[in-house]
Amino acid sequence: MVNRYEALGFVDRPFNPSGLPPMTRRYSTLGLDKEVNEVMKAVSVFLRGNDNMLLVVIGPYGFGKSDLLDDVEERLKELNVDIIRTALSLSMNIKDYLVNKLSERDPSKPMVIMFDEADELTRAVSMSGGVNNDVKNAIMQVTGLIRAILEPKNYAQLLNLKPSSLGRIMIIAAFTPQLYYSILRNSVPDVFDIARGRVFKEVVIDDRVPYWLYEAIVENRLLSYSTPERLKAIKDGKISPLWPFNRELLSLIYLIARRMENGQASPRNLIKLTSKLFEMAIENNGQLSVNLVLSFVTSELGKYVNLDLLNELKTYGDEVLGVALSGIPVKANSNIELTGLVEKVKVIEVNPDNPSELRKVNNVRMIYGKPPIIVDDLRNLSIEYGSYYTVPTDRGIRLFVILPPDANLEGFVGYDAYILKKGIHDKLLGLVSAEGASVDELGNFIKQLAAMKPVDVAGRIIGMLAKSDAIKVQDGLRVAIVDNVLDARLAYATLDSPDKVASIALNCGVKVNGQVKYVDGLIALVVNDQVLTNQLNTNLNIKWCNTYDASQRILLLSYGSDSIEELRNTLIGLYVLSRFSKVPSEYSSQVQVAMRFIERVSAFRDSLRNHILQYTLGLPRRREGKRDAIRSIVESWIEGKVDQQLPPAFRCGDKPCISKVESTLVNYLSNVGKPIDERELEQIIRGLFPVQLWREFREHDLVELMRLRGLLHDHNGKYILTTGDGFRRAVEDTCSRIRELSKSLDSGITININGVNLTLQAGLSNLQGSVKALEDECRLLMTVIRNPSEDDLKRLAKINLRLLDIQSEADEVKGKEGNLVNEIKAIIGNLNTIIDSIGGEQGIRAELKDAVRAKVNELKELINRVVGNLNGLSVDKAYEALKALNDNVTKEINRLRRELEVATSILLYAHEYSMITMTLSKISQLINEGDSVLKGNTSTDVVDSIVELLSRDSLEDLEIALSEYESRVKEARARLMDYINKARFKVTKISNSINWLRHRGLLNQDVAIPSLNFTNLNELRMSIENLVAVNKLIASKLSEISDKLNVPLSVLTYIASNGPNVGIDEVVMARELGMESKDVVNYLETLWRAKLVEKRYVS
Repeated sequence: MVNRYEALGFVDRPFNPSGLPPMTRRYSTLGLDKEVNEVMKAVSVFLRGNDNMLLVVIGPYGFGKSDLLDDVEERLKELNVDIIRTALSLSMNIKDYLVNKLSERDPSKPMVIMFDEADELTRAVSMSGGVNNDVKNAIMQVTGLIRAILEPKNYAQLLNLKPSSLGRIMIIAAFTPQLYYSILRNSVPDVFDIARGRVFKEVVIDDRVPYWLYEAIVENRLLSYSTPERLKAIKDGKISPLWPFNRELLSLIYLIARRMENGQASPRNLIKLTSKLFEMAIENNGQLSVNLVLSFVTSELGKYVNLDLLNELKTYGDEVLGVALSGIPVKANSNIELTGLVEKVKVIEVNPDNPSELRKVNNVRMIYGKPPIIVDDLRNLSIEYGSYYTVPTDRGIRLFVILPPDANLEGFVGYDAYILKKGIHDKLLGLVSAEGASVDELGNFIKQLAAMKPVDVAGRIIGMLAKSDAIKVQDGLRVAIVDNVLDARLAYATLDSPDKVASIALNCGVKVNGQVKYVDGLIALVVNDQVLTNQLNTNLNIKWCNTYDASQRILLLSYGSDSIEELRNTLIGLYVLSRFSKVPSEYSSQVQVAMRFIERVSAFRDSLRNHILQYTLGLPRRREGKRDAIRSIVESWIEGKVDQQLPPAFRCGDKPCISKVESTLVNYLSNVGKPIDERELEQIIRGLFPVQLWREFREHDLVELMRLRGLLHDHNGKYILTTGDGFRRAVEDTCSRIRELSKSLDSGITININGVNLTLQAGLSNLQGSVKALEDECRLLMTVIRNPSEDDLKRLAKINLRLLDIQSEADEVKGKEGNLVNEIKAIIGNLNTIIDSIGGEQGIRAELKDAVRAKVNELKELINRVVGNLNGLSVDKAYEALKALNDNVTKEINRLRRELEVATSILLYAHEYSMITMTLSKISQLINEGDSVLKGNTSTDVVDSIVELLSRDSLEDLEIALSEYESRVKEARARLMDYINKARFKVTKISNSINWLRHRGLLNQDVAIPSLNFTNLNELRMSIENLVAVNKLIASKLSEISDKLNVPLSVLTYIASNGPNVGIDEVVMARELGMESKDVVNYLETLWRAKLVEKRYVS
């Protein structure tokens, strides 16, 4: 049977379909040179001595741990050492195997034990969902074995070996990160910990596999397994070293593999995919046609490729499909551009080691809205579809940059090619791309960036850090300030020279519009494209606020002409981070640059925060208030006892002390060397300290605290330090204040209001003893001339506190007495007011005014006499006396008012009674009731009686009199109502009589009948008088008829009172008039003949 591999020029299969290493390796490992060298350096250290050592290799699944150990093993074989290589398997008895091997070794010959395939432990943890008992036992078995080998002196007997059999052994163990970091280091830190354990070195495999490395691995494998005939064909240029593959196909496999593993392709997956395609090529005699590749993608990668789109692309022909099945630009017929699926590009080759070439290309890329390519680490330089790709060559790694077809770059070799449009390619590979609008916005931003000056780029960076636009303060200086309430106040600045930092440091901030904005630190980007970066780096021989080390407060980031690209990449990375939740792979390098920048800034901010936290102050919340909390700090310091609520800033160990903030301010003011007013002092505090972080503590609180301690003294409105010559001045001023306080305690209180002069005694005399003792202490302290000790400061602080207490007591007494004096004035004013008011009240009847005036004068004399007797009394006693006087006078006034009310009521009742009496007299004439006059006193007698009762203050007698008059008036009103009712009947008869007279032609004049519906007695009386007059008129007319006809007046009155046209019953009439019926008939006949009544007798 023909060997198909040999038929195509290969001695064996170059790639294992399962990703396993071959039994016999023909190839060398690529991409692990650094790690292999690190291991071999550790081996060299081991071989120099006789000690045992442990080295750990850490790498994820499929990233070459076994290949690395293979290379190390090959090198170890050249060093004449014994080698044991075994797997850390749970199913094998490793202990017995190693004991047998170790018991047979020559102890004088060094040995290297290589533990591989520890992945089984990792899988056991994953399958169990954690570290269960079985996994724990396995871990303890493995780690116990490693510990026994490393420490034979203590553990050799556990292996039934002599300690000498376990000397000069190095263990190289390969673990996955999950097993090593999450389990072994946590479970057995005394072994697997680089700091506290037995690990000599950790070698971490670089898990970055860029495209150029993948292509190099494929080429290396193919060459390593090539027959001499194939090698000759390659040398003669008949076939490519990559045959049967090509770069277009390998780049596609790489992009899909990266998609499969979430953006990071692993060597194992790449080899497995390559092996599968290789086997398909072998079966097709080495021919990789478009249909074969399409079949491979469909069958092996269909899960990660949009097959519907791929089938649609197939309908456009093999050329379009060839472009689609390539990860790099493909040369093709220009007609395929008409499909609208592909676009023409220009591909140029760039040497990444040539900064000049790279700078030119990057400038052109930015003009077209593409990010610069960063080549600081070739492992970060891979492939980005439609942007660039990297390939290994005999001259090293080469970068192929993809540009628009109209890009003009002189001095570069390039060619035209075609690629799928970016959106179609992303859709084909199922890539989740950022929103189109955001990508377009990013491209426009990069275009703008290409035209920006470096200083403008730096300005945008600090604007993004500060989240506010930078403002130009002066030429070459732009600033953005962030006032963090719970963090350091920071100034972000761009400078063209580091020398300009000095003014900011000196002012503790930045001058904006002539006013300093205080900050706690400065992050400055020094940008100058005329000099190199190392020329901008300088040591700052300045102090922040003339107090702090500049390195603690200032971060200088210098960008010279050789770092402008880094500056631009930083801004691009910051912009991407601010706009995208998922970073586009093309911008990952810029994001890494930005992250390094952010980490450096964050590290400085953390350092600054830790530094300024040493200068934070806070007060415990006390029910008594802030002043008491400050006082308690000073009292603890004086007594030397730590209060439970004493803030940590005012403690030094277990003793109270002057805080770091106070000491710093004292040193600063010592350098200033002049008195400072309070406003300027508070500004200094705001600049020196992070006041925004102080809790329940402000600038004036610090001033008050230091004043109470005696560190600061207020002299003529300006503060001076007492730690030097100012101490004596502070003591002298304090003694002077004590003497002034003593004088103020002896003064009296004078009150002058409304002509009343009153001198009272103040209640401060009991404080004189305390003031005298305090003055003696102060005079003793004047023996200190300058530079007081802490004990001297405590003595002054104690005097200050006691002086405050006495002043507080005095102020409290003065406040109370001041309130009492105001009360006294109010009482005196009130007495005068109420007395004057009673005398001038409206409504007092003239008959009573003389009596009232006499009573008011009597009260005034009493008040003046009592107030005059209060001179010389204490304020509180005078107040109590006046309060009692005010109550008594108020009672008297109220009594007098009541007497006046009663007296006035009596007079009103007397007047009403008189009016009713006169009205009854008139109405009795109308109704013929005879004498109806009521008996009572005259008005003169009533007034005299009331005045007499007022003069005797006989309110009870007045009220009795009032009651009597109320009864009289009530009785009179009742009689009046009875008379009025009778009068109304009389009025009816009068009205009928008038009508009868008119009807019979006996009365021609108009006669008005007055009404009785009046409530006013005067009006009622007048109406009754008018009725009496009308009644007399009727009687006169009827008398004339009576005399003329010789008919009794009573008969005529009876007939007329019934009115005209009213029937007359002679029997009833006779009975009512007391006559005989026949007589009545005779009179009616007479009247009929006189035509005054009608037959049959109608009036």
